[in-house]
Amino acid sequence: MNLSTHYMYQQQTQFIMSSASRFNDVAMRLSASSRVLRPSDDPAAAMDAVTYRNALAQLNYYSGTRGYARAVLTKEGDTLQTVTNTLSAINAKIMAIQKPAGGDLAPIIQELEGLRDDLLASANVQDTSGNYIFAGYKADVKPFQKVQGSDDIVYQGGATAIGQQVDEGREMKIGHIGSDIFNVEGQDTVFKKLDALIGALKSDAGNGGGGAWPGEDLKAVMDAARSAVRKTEDNVGNAQVVSGLNLQLLDHLDAAGVSQHEGITDRLQQGLGQDTGSQIALVTELSLSKVAMDSTMMVFQMMNELSLFNKIK
Repeated sequence: MNLSTHYMYQQQTQFIMSSASRFNDVAMRLSASSRVLRPSDDPAAAMDAVTYRNALAQLNYYSGTRGYARAVLTKEGDTLQTVTNTLSAINAKIMAIQKPAGGDLAPIIQELEGLRDDLLASANVQDTSGNYIFAGYKADVKPFQKVQGSDDIVYQGGATAIGQQVDEGREMKIGHIGSDIFNVEGQDTVFKKLDALIGALKSDAGNGGGGAWPGEDLKAVMDAARSAVRKTEDNVGNAQVVSGLNLQLLDHLDAAGVSQHEGITDRLQQGLGQDTGSQIALVTELSLSKVAMDSTMMVFQMMNELSLFNKIK
C-alpha cells in the first residue's frame, strides 16, 4: 500500500510541476506579447521573421533617404521662390530706369546693387549643414564667386547635381547645379550682365553730347540685362517644375512605403503570434492553464489530507 500511495504522490507532484511550468510559459509569452520566443518554438516563423525584419529595415532606410531628399528639395523650392521675387524686382527696376532730374543715378545704382547682392546670396545659399545647395557634388565650394584676375562672377561648383537613392532601384536628382539656373550664355551669368549694367550706369554710358537718354550703348547693356533676367526666370521656372514633380514622386513613394510597411508588419506579427488574435488566444490559454494548475493543486491537497498519505515515511 505504501508503494502505491508513494507512486500516486509522485505522479500528482509531477502534474503540479507540469501545470505550473505550462502556466509560467504562457505567462512569459503573454508578457513578451509574442507566441514565439525562441527559434525552436517555430523554426519556420523564426526564419520568416528574419526576412520580414530585413524588409522593414530596408523600407525604413529608404524612408530616411526620402526624408533627406524632401528637405533638400523643399529648401531649394523656397530659395527658388526668393530668386523669382528678386528677379521680378530687378526686371521692374530695369524697365523703370530713366534719367532723373539733375542726372543723379546713384539711387538707381544702389537699388540695383542691393538686388544683385540679394540674388547672389540666394545663389550661394547653404543648408543647415553648411552645404551649398546649388554646388552639386562640390557642396563645400561657394558656387558663384569671382575668379582670380577677373571681376566676373562665375560658377565654381560641381558639374552634376547630387543624386539620392529614394527607393530600391530608383535614384533621384535632388536639386540643380547653379550653372543650370544662373548661367545665361555659356559661362556668362546673370550677375555678369547686371554688373555690366551697373557699371554702365555709373559711367552714364551713352549720355554724351546731351542727346537722347539712354544712348545706344547704355540701351544695349540694359537690353542684355533684361534678356539675362528673363532667361534666368525661365531657368528657375523649369527647375521649380522638376522639383515639384520630384516632391510628388516622393509623396507617392512614401505612401507606397507606408502600405508595404503595414503589410509586412502584419505578417511579421501574425507569424510570431504578436497580433491581436494571438494575444487573445494567449490570454485564454493562460486562464485555462491557471484553472488546470489550481485544480491539480486542489487534488493534491485533498489527497494529502487522506490518512493514507500519513503513513508515508
